[in-house]
Amino acid sequence: MSQDTAVNPYDAPAAELDAATASSEIRFCPPKGIRGGEGFSIFGDAWQIFKQAPWLWIATTFSLFILMMLLSLIPIAGQIATALLVTPMAAGLYMGAEEIRNGGSLKFGHLFAAFSSGKGGRLMGFAVVYLVLYIVAMAVPLLALGQGNLLPLLLGQEAGNFNPAGMMAGFAVMMIVGLALSMVYWFAVPLIALQDQKMFQAMGNSLKGCLKNIWPLTLYGLAMMFWMIVAMIPLGLGLFVMIPVLYISCYTGYRRIFTE
Repeated sequence: MSQDTAVNPYDAPAAELDAATASSEIRFCPPKGIRGGEGFSIFGDAWQIFKQAPWLWIATTFSLFILMMLLSLIPIAGQIATALLVTPMAAGLYMGAEEIRNGGSLKFGHLFAAFSSGKGGRLMGFAVVYLVLYIVAMAVPLLALGQGNLLPLLLGQEAGNFNPAGMMAGFAVMMIVGLALSMVYWFAVPLIALQDQKMFQAMGNSLKGCLKNIWPLTLYGLAMMFWMIVAMIPLGLGLFVMIPVLYISCYTGYRRIFTE
């Protein structure tokens, strides 16, 4: 082999750095199944992001909580504003997590990033559609299966032919429908905010992502309950950490299921 064609193992790589960077960029994918143990890893991923700016995460998350609490004190208008704003502002937290994941930094203004990016209207529209679906889904089982029992009691009237089996069936249907709606909502917000998906496309993909990962997400839920109990032991002070980590974990769960 001639000296001209010899390769020096200590030379810089011939490939361009831009190409290497592009290959490591995030790649979106349809919802995929993950291993069961990755359900626990979702919290580990969230903790790593939280550690990058813990005090700012606490400040932004509890600013959102306080704003929602104050708005809810205003009759009717405040409650409507709360329902409309909480979704796009939560999306802003996911955008902040994405910024950190990509090497940037969290800013307090990320709370309003969904509005500044032009996605606030779509996210508020999603919040309205979801709220209507939730109200209808909860009302129909009660009226259909418990109309002779629960409705008169709520109106202060004497119940007719009381049917415990019908009441139990009504509440069972409510729980199943409520679980399905939670799956529809879970990943729809980051899919709209970070992948620019249309509302109903994001809702369908969120449901598919949850159904493909029942076991990992069940383990995630168990881990969440454990850490919530731990967080409440020291006079509830651990919630200052746990609540931001919960928000971030919605983002990290999305990253594991919808990206490669």
